[in-house]
Amino acid sequence: MSLIFCFNLDELLIKDVITPGSKLLQTISIELNREEVPGVKNWRHLACKLEVPSDVLQEFSGESTAKRSPTKEVIQWLSVRFPDTTLSALVQALQKIKRNDAIQIITKQLSGAFGECKV
Repeated sequence: MSLIFCFNLDELLIKDVITPGSKLLQTISIELNREEVPGVKNWRHLACKLEVPSDVLQEFSGESTAKRSPTKEVIQWLSVRFPDTTLSALVQALQKIKRNDAIQIITKQLSGAFGECKV
C-alpha cells in the first residue's frame, strides 16, 4: 500500500500530535482496544511492532488496568520513553498489522489540522 501525505510524518512527533486527552488518541484507542474481533489485530499487535517490552505489555493488560485504555497506555509509554518517536513509526507499525482504519483516522485528523492538499 502506498500512502501520500500532505505533511511530513518523519517530522511530526507522537508526543506532540497524539497527546493525552486528545480526540485523536481517544478515537484510535476505541478502534485498537477491541479484542473480540477475530482476525483483526489490536493494541497488543501494535505494541509488539513498536517493540514494547513484554513486561510492560503485561502491565497494560493486567486486571488493574481494566478501566484504562491499553492503547493509550502504549502510546503514552512510547511518548515518554522515546520522545523522539515520529508519527511515521506509528503509521509503519499500523501498516504492518494491517490497521488501515487507524491510519485513516490519523491522516483525517492531520488533514484537518494542516488543511487540504492541492495536487
